[in-house]
This record gives sequence, structure tokens and C-alpha cells, in this order.
Amino acid sequence: MDNNLSGLTFDPDLNLLWAVTNGPNELLALSREGDVERRYSLDGFHDVEAVSYASNGQLVIAEERRQSLVIVDVPIAEDGKLSPDRPLSRDKYSALTLALGKEDNSSERAEQLLRQGLPAEAFEWFRVSKAVSQREDGPYVIQPLPNDQAPPGA
Repeated sequence: MDNNLSGLTFDPDLNLLWAVTNGPNELLALSREGDVERRYSLDGFHDVEAVSYASNGQLVIAEERRQSLVIVDVPIAEDGKLSPDRPLSRDKYSALTLALGKEDNSSERAEQLLRQGLPAEAFEWFRVSKAVSQREDGPYVIQPLPNDQAPPGA
């Protein structure tokens, strides 16, 4: 890795570091000593600026200009080890677009949200279907449920 390091995070589950670069857009698996173990091209990603290990084998990658947070599964092979180098295509992952607007110095704010987080009280929370945790697809998955309605399958 010569330059353009944009973000770095520690993965305690695999005991390694994850890094992103934005020229070219890549996700790198690094040993704790900084040696590159795997290199994954981030196809369809734009202006990658930060990465954070979210737990449960997932990373969150921030795209500055799109003001998006993309949830990416850690690339693991069937044997439980890191999969070989391969492209990771953005269109296969869920993303949250923040749309913070220019008046809020949005790119810096998006990075701050990813790096530091906000307290739960800063968000408006809605009950949603259990389909969210089952990785189902489609907009119905995140539709708010009325407070008096139990989620399907509850």
C-alpha cells in the first residue's frame, strides 16, 4: 500500500486490521504488523473515506461524495478463513444514504458519524419486521410498523 489510505479499523474476531483506499477503491486485510494479507477491489464504490468494524462479521464503508454508509460482509471462504482476493460489488450490499446537505459540512459529518457514532437518543427509532435481521431484500423490510402491531413472525 503506497498511498491513499483513507480508513483503518481493527477486527477483534479475526485479529486483523481492515483498511480502505480511495485511489483505487480497495478494501485491504492487514496483519497487525501492517502486512497486506488480502486485497479486494471495491467495484461500484466511489470516494471511499472510512471503514469501521461493526461486529458479527460486517464492515461499514463510508463513501464521502455519496454520503453513504455501505454494510459489507467480511469476505470469508467456506473454510472460515479470508476468501482469496476478489472484487466486492457495491450493488450486492445494503447502504444507508445520509443526505446531510452542504450546509452541515456533510462529508466531514458523515465521516464523524462513522468514526465516533451518535448516542441512540439522536435518532428516531421505528419498529420494523424481523425480515431486517434475516437479510431479506426490498423496501418493505424497513417500513415502520405501528406501535400496536407485532412484527410478522413475532
